[in-house]
Amino acid sequence: MRLLNLFAGKSAKQADRKKMDYPEFTCINVNEECFFRCEMCHKWKPDMNIAPGTKKMTAKEIKDFAEDLRKIVPDNHILNFAGGEPFLRPDMLDILRHASRQGFFTQIATNGWLIDSEEKAEAIVKSGLGGIIFSVDGATADTHDRMRGMKGSFDRANRAIAWLGKYRDKLQSDRKFNDRLCISIQTVLCELNYHEAPKMIEWVDSCDIRSVHFNAVSEPNNTKHDKYWYRNEFSRLWPKDLESFNRIVDHIYERKVAGSKIAESAAQIRAYKSYFSQPEKFVKAGPCNFDRSLTLSSTGDMFLCFNYESIGNIRDIRFTDAWESEKSRQVRESIKACKNNCHFLINCYFEE
Repeated sequence: MRLLNLFAGKSAKQADRKKMDYPEFTCINVNEECFFRCEMCHKWKPDMNIAPGTKKMTAKEIKDFAEDLRKIVPDNHILNFAGGEPFLRPDMLDILRHASRQGFFTQIATNGWLIDSEEKAEAIVKSGLGGIIFSVDGATADTHDRMRGMKGSFDRANRAIAWLGKYRDKLQSDRKFNDRLCISIQTVLCELNYHEAPKMIEWVDSCDIRSVHFNAVSEPNNTKHDKYWYRNEFSRLWPKDLESFNRIVDHIYERKVAGSKIAESAAQIRAYKSYFSQPEKFVKAGPCNFDRSLTLSSTGDMFLCFNYESIGNIRDIRFTDAWESEKSRQVRESIKACKNNCHFLINCYFEE
């Protein structure tokens, strides 16, 4: 997916800021709930890291956080909304409208099920949303629906994509295509679907979907950590024929180099082969860059990386104060020195 120039139109105050004076990427987890029963994600279960009855963020709290963040980040800073399924929140469109008006490049990830009418699609386009990423895990309904645990989900995602494309082109006809709502798809490569990756590339290359993201399967969300998860309970997700799997990865790499609309860098695609060949030893070369990212949990806790403690909760401390705090500095230093082999390294915020 094409990223906007994050530094365009920044104020003089922002121009004077050094790179580390603000997060380069921000994600807000607006909820943890989802009604799909995906093979590679267990968000349909109660969240194991959140105590029952813990208060989730209100729309006002999310808006206040965004306004505080906006004080120090450049125009078009990417503000990603995630879940669970974000559109389960009845106030999601209101949150998107507010963040877009603040000058953020807003982006959301969805399974597409709840974009169930043309009116909903039109409202999403009108919200000012910058990008929407649909989770599509196969080129066929059989593969996608089986992986997602929801019959009919492939057809409903495609229908939502078509509706959004219709209103994107209708309501944003005065813009160049690449400046309109960016519609992308994302798939998790695993044993159950890797054989369909070439067809997915052909599909995206032949239509106006902006890009396809290929993520490597990792330990499923919301499950008890197991260093050898790919050998044990979730071994069904791990490629059985590595030679065959690597041929598909090579194909993805070749199509990327040839100009296909694949979001990952060539270096990241190459790294997948190392990861699947030696998952116990794979560590990305160079320092981890999560000291430059920020994730806000659905209960208000701010994290640079989930492997380290929160730098504060927005109900107790403003983001701008937490970001410049001693605790934040200590977490950054720990991340810079970290050599742990964690799944974040392969898929999240990857750099060469």
